[in-house]
Amino acid sequence: MRRLTYDELKGGQYIFSYDIVKYDFEGIIKKIFNHWDGPLSSIHIHSERTIQPIERSLDTQTIFHRKFYDSPHYDEFIELYYRFVREVVLPLFDSTESKFVVQKDAAFRVNPPNGSALGFRSNDPDGKIGFHCDGDYNHQAGEINFILTLSGQSGNNSCYIETSPGSNDYNAADINYGQFISFYGNKCRHYNKVNDTGMSRLSIDFRVMPMSKYDPTYSLKSVTKEKRFVIGDYYTVITL
Repeated sequence: MRRLTYDELKGGQYIFSYDIVKYDFEGIIKKIFNHWDGPLSSIHIHSERTIQPIERSLDTQTIFHRKFYDSPHYDEFIELYYRFVREVVLPLFDSTESKFVVQKDAAFRVNPPNGSALGFRSNDPDGKIGFHCDGDYNHQAGEINFILTLSGQSGNNSCYIETSPGSNDYNAADINYGQFISFYGNKCRHYNKVNDTGMSRLSIDFRVMPMSKYDPTYSLKSVTKEKRFVIGDYYTVITL
């Protein structure tokens, strides 16, 4: 894969592919969901309630998230996630640095039919659910965002991302299983729409920055869980 400078990664959206046999995210997710034997895009069958967009404070507290984070297989997922970041993501950076600051726990997303992976905010523009950039939630500005789909995603079960900060021009992050996308989410706004595709989107998203872009004196905390955006709390260090 092509190596990109930090400024290139900040300045655009890039889609990458990886080996789904070597990095079997689908297999671990299926184990987490009781050895689910159907396509992950039908995982919403696990929910017995009517699915609809929920408010921002609840979007990581669904039945899907409880099963994911409480699973005895979660440690297997974390091991694979760290290996994937070390072996696939970090080598994308055209940098002489060997140490990178990485989100400790990847964010797990489920965008079910008639719902949304992001919760709505009271000030969301019409039809743009969870409309924000990560800077709104106190993230360090040096982060580069990555979304890795676990099920494939397109159109309204995907995520809409601003092409550059302040452009007000948005692309759907349409990617297949075996692909992931990078973008500068700290300043590029992004949002979901109500999923009218009939299929669930499962994905993980995470943030990475070279050690030189990390501010060890940063004092702000995450808005929802009050984690500090420092190594040992929100971040960990992974070395090439």
